[in-house]
Amino acid sequence: MIKGLYNRWSSVHIAVRAVILVAVSVLLALLIELFFNIKTLSLDASDKGIRSIEPDALTTENITRDSDGALLCDGESAAITFNVDGYVDRIIVDYEKDGYFSQSISAEYINAYGEKETKEYDDRAPMWLKSSSHNIRQYVDNITLKLNNDDGSLKITGIRIDNRACFNFHRFMLFALGFTALCMVVLFRKTIASKVEIGFAIVAFSAGLSMIIAMPLVRVGFDEETHLRNSYLLSIGAQTANDAQVWDMLNTSDANHPLIYADTAEEYGRFLEYLNENCNYYGTEDEETYTVTPRHTSGISTFAYVFMSLAINIARAFKLGFGYIYIIARLANLLTYVTVMFFAIKILRKGKILMALIGLMPTAMFLASTVSYDPVVTSFVYLGMSYIINNIIYDDCKGRWWQFALAACAVGYGCLAKAVYAPLLIMGFFIPKSHFRDDKTRRIVKAGFAAAIILLVMTFVLPVLMGASGGDTRGGDTSNSGQLQMILSHPFAYAGLLIKSIWSKLVYYTIGTETLDMMCYMGAGNAIFAIDALLTFVVFTHSDGEKTMTVKAKAGVLISLFVTTALIWTALYLAYTPVGVADSISGVQGRYFIPLLFPLFMLFSFKGIKVNLRRDRYNCLVLAGIGAILFWEIYRQILTACSF
Repeated sequence: MIKGLYNRWSSVHIAVRAVILVAVSVLLALLIELFFNIKTLSLDASDKGIRSIEPDALTTENITRDSDGALLCDGESAAITFNVDGYVDRIIVDYEKDGYFSQSISAEYINAYGEKETKEYDDRAPMWLKSSSHNIRQYVDNITLKLNNDDGSLKITGIRIDNRACFNFHRFMLFALGFTALCMVVLFRKTIASKVEIGFAIVAFSAGLSMIIAMPLVRVGFDEETHLRNSYLLSIGAQTANDAQVWDMLNTSDANHPLIYADTAEEYGRFLEYLNENCNYYGTEDEETYTVTPRHTSGISTFAYVFMSLAINIARAFKLGFGYIYIIARLANLLTYVTVMFFAIKILRKGKILMALIGLMPTAMFLASTVSYDPVVTSFVYLGMSYIINNIIYDDCKGRWWQFALAACAVGYGCLAKAVYAPLLIMGFFIPKSHFRDDKTRRIVKAGFAAAIILLVMTFVLPVLMGASGGDTRGGDTSNSGQLQMILSHPFAYAGLLIKSIWSKLVYYTIGTETLDMMCYMGAGNAIFAIDALLTFVVFTHSDGEKTMTVKAKAGVLISLFVTTALIWTALYLAYTPVGVADSISGVQGRYFIPLLFPLFMLFSFKGIKVNLRRDRYNCLVLAGIGAILFWEIYRQILTACSF
């Protein structure tokens, strides 16, 4: 019977099956949304809706009332306690405050053993909001609000219990996109058997879009305010409206605090509405304006912002609000990453599923779903690397010089923002002589690679030598030129520090949480063991017994990886480590090593290791596995913290 149903299902046109699976995914997401609202829907009519807590029902500490009945907080802290004796889905506190709002909520309830127990909740609301909502979702006896009044301006104007059923768009989209992605991977598994890039695009876009929808509209990404500011300023003309709130959102301000964001869907909606209505650079003749350098640039890194800036420019042409501009900038980054990685995987002849897996790691996808130039760097480096590795392994490529030039340009474009990756082109010198079309092509290609490496490294080295590049003030008393003098005057001491630093973090920055499962201010994930297990399986089994790199080629790849790694650590020692510090290198992060992972893991491809699994099932298993891990991490790390 089951076989008969499967045969009937298989006889249906694949497009029809796709539509059916999308519909089923949407239906499942709706059922899950119903499940999350089942308690509020099953309440008695008298307990549903919004109920205000009357002032007379409050027991207060360090609080007085003004003539309008509002509660004025005295001192740096205050407390409000009230009885509930019923179910509380969300608690809403209306307030007036100059800065951001924060409180600790204590909910006392009767546990399964009939004993009283207290659960604590930390609640913060972004600046500019005048109302904070927080999910409680349980039956409670009483609630105590411990209010923070650090600036002495807090006034409580109302307290409400909200027991309305609520359709959460963020949650619905996460489950709908997650189910759809996994269903599409299974449905198109025979196509994905040879075209892994399609499976990658399905999972990457679905997961990235889920992240963007769920993530708060503040700088939760790695240096996101800097990248957003540079991208935004590239999009504006010379005359702009003078709006301080926009600058707050483009810089490290309390309004753009990475740890103070909307933590419910309701707060997200109100913060988005505020940004759209109040944070805009749309000048008119009646408004005070000032001049900003047209097409403001960020040095050679500007090229990495082109795609996001173009999207922002289009959004501004339609007069969209700043909240939507923020979302569109993130979406543009995601589309750029998915598109370039799609072609990188498509070009690659060996290791497609390995590159796809690395590209779908939570850290890589988080970077691609925020405003950052790291995804541009990684994707373009992988694009050029795909063609180089093809020629290292296979002798039938016989590429023309201009094809190698395009590969070098792809790597070079990625390196414009981070020239430390330029030494990856060294592996091009280890393409076997017999793999070139002719000697002339070989000489042209290797000379071109050498020139590209020198030019790219000079963009990083020359400013340091000329003293035009200062250190990163976040690292303390830093100076590129001062630190370089220390290295040159104590070369052996620095060599020892460099080798010790690389060795101490080798495993951590290769298969550790910070490289594979870190979401910056959203925190580190808890799936590293599952990720490493899947990665180890793919590293040793993805080869189908075809050709692998020669020992000489592997040595060349290893040399390029070591030189690149040394340059990464040295760059952070120059820019981020205080001058004269000789026992550690500061500022190095796992995300810097993502572009190195694919060539590193390709060194572990061996002919003798095979897995007895059809290629369509193998690729489906890997993509579905990393997809399930990725969506779980999004649910746990982002959705439940920001817009649940």
